[in-house]
Amino acid sequence: MRVKALELYDKSVLANGDMSKDELEVGVQGVMSLMEPSYLEGKTKTAIHMRRLLFAASICVANASDGISKEETVVFEEFFGEGEFDKNLNVKALAGTLEERIKTVKEVASTPQRMQILNDLCTMSRASGHTTEPERTVMNEIADALDVPRSFICQSLAKDVEPD
Repeated sequence: MRVKALELYDKSVLANGDMSKDELEVGVQGVMSLMEPSYLEGKTKTAIHMRRLLFAASICVANASDGISKEETVVFEEFFGEGEFDKNLNVKALAGTLEERIKTVKEVASTPQRMQILNDLCTMSRASGHTTEPERTVMNEIADALDVPRSFICQSLAKDVEPD
């Protein structure tokens, strides 16, 4: 991971490349976040709030294009466990909780931790093989609210994404 961070540095304007300092920071934080334990199994207050946000946000992303597909249900259950998806879930009510969940996560989670949530949302958006514009719009709004640059979503979508 240190080598990857050094490669990013070498591509930046601080060294030999043309990657901006902001893009460098986003890239390095993304690499470093991989060293943190998974919040999906964590028992800390931060992990619990991150999972709550991922729960609501992943449903909103999945529902953004023509409802929630079978493939998106599979990814959701990879995150939260088999049988955890409820087809009778009130998506509109859950979407109404996003703002409060985001606010709480911003209070308790670091930037790399918030980036991990967005990385996992990218996994959800690609469940059906590609990310749609409505899904991208939802993720951009969440990134803005979490104070994470939208360019991180671009980077996450450009690489192979696996659920943590």
